[in-house]
Amino acid sequence: MPRNSQETEHDALHHIQHVSQMLETVISHVHGDLGKLDDPKAIALLQSAGDVLLKLKASFDEFEDGWSSPAAGQFVIQRASESRNEFWTGSGWSENESDARRYAIEPDVAEVTGDESAIAAVIWNSEFGVRQA
Repeated sequence: MPRNSQETEHDALHHIQHVSQMLETVISHVHGDLGKLDDPKAIALLQSAGDVLLKLKASFDEFEDGWSSPAAGQFVIQRASESRNEFWTGSGWSENESDARRYAIEPDVAEVTGDESAIAAVIWNSEFGVRQA
């Protein structure tokens, strides 16, 4: 079991990349088989399958690009506590920004943390742009 959110995100990205590579292999195989067939129905089926697989692969690529692109932004949950900021780690609060759990989409802060005073913050190139949740 992963020990922290960074390991979890790395594991998720690893799995996304792995499935993306498998899709590439299947797409290549489908395209290679098209030239070996004479049956029009089989050719149509493989062409359709190839089109669907290409669209699926494009979705994986787009997700992966967004994951690693600093311009895409990610969300963290933070709150002001006394005179310091704290960041949600997935299981508690930390003063260390690097411990913050990252979210690809804006989380429902109150539901995730149970804290009505916490807010979602967008990270753009390691700077925060705060958006009220």
